[in-house]
Amino acid sequence: CVRDLQMGTDFPGDDVANVFAPDAEYCQLICTQHHLCQFFTFLTKDWRSDNRQKCHLKYTKNVPSPPTINNLQNVVSGFSQRGCSAKASSTR
Repeated sequence: CVRDLQMGTDFPGDDVANVFAPDAEYCQLICTQHHLCQFFTFLTKDWRSDNRQKCHLKYTKNVPSPPTINNLQNVVSGFSQRGCSAKASSTR
C-alpha cells in the first residue's frame, strides 16, 4: 500500500475516467472509490491549460506499478487506497 502522494510525477496513459477534483487528496479518494482505478494523476491549479484540477483515473494489467513514470511539473500522482488497512503505510 503506497499512501504518499508523489509531487511532480506523471503516470501517462491508461486512463479509465477523467473527472474534476478540488485537490490531489480528493482525486485519490475518487480513485479509491472507482471500481477499476488503481492509480491516478492529478493536474494542479498551476497546470498550463483548461485541464487544471483534472483527475485522471488509471488502470493497467501491469500491476503493481504503472508502466510509465515521468517527471512533470504541476502534477501529482498516487495510488488507490482500496487495499490499505487503516494503519498501513509505505513509501516508494
